[in-house]
Amino acid sequence: TDAMITFGVAVESYVAAHKAGWSSKKHADNFTQQLQLHAARVWKRRVGTVNANDVVAIIEPLWTTKPETASKVRSRLERVFDWASHAGFRDGPNPAAWRNGLEHRLPPLARVQTVVPRRAVPVTDAPAVYAKLKAVDSTAAKVVQLIALTAARPSEAREARAAEFDLDAEQPIWTVPAERAKSRR
Repeated sequence: TDAMITFGVAVESYVAAHKAGWSSKKHADNFTQQLQLHAARVWKRRVGTVNANDVVAIIEPLWTTKPETASKVRSRLERVFDWASHAGFRDGPNPAAWRNGLEHRLPPLARVQTVVPRRAVPVTDAPAVYAKLKAVDSTAAKVVQLIALTAARPSEAREARAAEFDLDAEQPIWTVPAERAKSRR
């Protein structure tokens, strides 16, 4: 059955099957574009013929230089191969699976990746930083103020609309529409 579709068709089919559950069209486009870029070597191959050596060739160059990208590409490859297996287009183990697969060929990302957290504003400096933000007349400054006051996700704050706010209530309230909330509630 692997003769039926290419890896590229499997990617497009996976996206078509899942995009209704994703937060935006941008996510679906990014999913496909990232795999077109990094998995170009297997894009036109039959999905059932792509093996672990192919996957390592795709992600190994990124593993130490762009670990976050490598992790996303590996995860996306794994999901596409799982879809292809369940759809009957490939047999055998998933060549992009970490457990009992790539873990034996690549070092854990936690060991090659240096995580540098963003610096936080010391709590004692927060009032002064907030005052500086209030003095700036820009949308970006207002978005950061909203995030500081509500602990909202950046995308939720960035996409906020006036109609979502009830400032006349005893306790002013902001209702983020379910389609923009990560929890979908």
